[in-house]
Amino acid sequence: MQHVRIATYKQTAGTFEELARLIQAPGGLADVFRATPGFVAYTFADLGDGTNCSISVWASAEAAETATAAARTWTAANIADLGHLVDDRTGRLGFVVGDLASVPA
Repeated sequence: MQHVRIATYKQTAGTFEELARLIQAPGGLADVFRATPGFVAYTFADLGDGTNCSISVWASAEAAETATAAARTWTAANIADLGHLVDDRTGRLGFVVGDLASVPA
């Protein structure tokens, strides 16, 4: 069964757009996730009021846990000055409706 990792962050500096660019840049968290076995999908959202949400889908619980460790390492090394982790959870994914990759940015 696929699993999901949902992490929320409190952004304390910079802009959401800046953070999204860093995540998508070469060597960014998106690349780290793509290179991790079991990767299915990843998205990043601005929830307002300086709160951001990272949602990734993984082929297994083990892959989701590996991603959690990788995300913490990358975040500490690359964007720690822009905010901090508020909550980080993994769990079973029930279903997905639609194609997130086709949503315009």
